[in-house]
Amino acid sequence: MNILKDNAERSKKLIEILKVSLWVNIVMLPLYIWQYFIYSKYNFDPLLDSWELYPEGYDEPVFDIVLGIAAIIYTVVFIICMVRFIKWFRRAYFNIEAAGLNIDKSESTAAWSWFVPIYNLFAPYQIMKEVWLKTQ
Repeated sequence: MNILKDNAERSKKLIEILKVSLWVNIVMLPLYIWQYFIYSKYNFDPLLDSWELYPEGYDEPVFDIVLGIAAIIYTVVFIICMVRFIKWFRRAYFNIEAAGLNIDKSESTAAWSWFVPIYNLFAPYQIMKEVWLKTQ
């Protein structure tokens, strides 16, 4: 029989990165507003009749740099959030089995079910529902 593994440290790390993610999103809001005002100054063709990346006269290098750096930071924080959540999720599912309760799927399914197309539309929900019901 497996021994329960502590999931508290993983949950603390997950909550910390979720707080960072919240702050990154709050910082991104004014950047999106800035993006709206920058783009509204130019007549971008929605039908893409032109292959030009930017219209003639577009000169916003600071905007491009700031938005690019913000996008990189957002992407890194998002990936860290995903990794920490999946590690926490898998450990929670493992602990259900370690507590002596039967589980419907294997423990590793809690992690890889997020990445399999079509299966990822319902399996993570079913696993979370199972974790919720069996921990009540």
